[in-house]
Amino acid sequence: MDKAAELDRFRDYLRFGSDEEGPKGDSSIAAYTYSVQRFLDFLNGRQPDREAVLAWAKQLLDDGNGASSVNRHIAALRSWFRSRGTELKIRGMKAIRKLPRRLEPQEWQRLLATVCEPLYNKDRPEVARVKALKERAILLVYLGGGLRLSEGICLEISDVKDEGYLRVLGKGGREEMVPVEDLVLQAVKDYLGTRRDDNPYLFPGKARGTHVSKGEMGSVIRAMARRAGLVGVHPHTLRHTAGAVLREMGADIRDIQDFLRHKDISSTQIYTQISKEALRSRLPRRLLSGLQGSLALPEGKEEVLDG
Repeated sequence: MDKAAELDRFRDYLRFGSDEEGPKGDSSIAAYTYSVQRFLDFLNGRQPDREAVLAWAKQLLDDGNGASSVNRHIAALRSWFRSRGTELKIRGMKAIRKLPRRLEPQEWQRLLATVCEPLYNKDRPEVARVKALKERAILLVYLGGGLRLSEGICLEISDVKDEGYLRVLGKGGREEMVPVEDLVLQAVKDYLGTRRDDNPYLFPGKARGTHVSKGEMGSVIRAMARRAGLVGVHPHTLRHTAGAVLREMGADIRDIQDFLRHKDISSTQIYTQISKEALRSRLPRRLLSGLQGSLALPEGKEEVLDG
């Protein structure tokens, strides 16, 4: 096959379109022909068929290309095969959703211990103790309530209910009552005991009567994490941690959906994947350790392997 001539033919097909697909613009033509050129280079004289496409897709994935990138190449090849009078019957690669960053138990303990250190060190000044109480409240409110960044910064003091709820303004301006543990309420109470202002917001901003901004709260949480030697931690990490821990503790996925205030259950399904990974890491130790004795061959017997 003359590659140059074949690419020219394919460009004309894309430019003018056909009964099966409409004409393409210059950027699409360039992208499609680039994909086909790479595929032809991969073929190196072999027959262009479905098996060859699958082999090339596997090589692309092995080389570190993402599923979405591979699917774009496959879409271009479908068009190319169609231009040659055949149909490429192949499904796109299923995109693998990257698991969100969450805090492992030891990371959470290290973070909390770092933040609370001034509370247990008599040599630290009062200003450090006040800062520690505020930072502890921030961590427990965000993780304990599974809050979005915007929900936490807009909390007013009156939104913290003694009955064990936080009243938050969720997506779309919906008012939600989020259940929290007594530890969260106590942390907030301890922090408020240090306040000497009349700002109605739980976490005040720099200007009088305002709440802290998203950027300021994000910086505070990232700074806490850095002091604890943790990387890649941001406000949403605390929310992800809440969902992951609840799932690993056996909470029903629908209950987690309600707690995190997900409108669509598909947003919550990511925690099913996290739970399966955690289960996989635990099962071999639990299962095989219990069967270890019975896995040994009876004395005097030889193992027989089929095939």
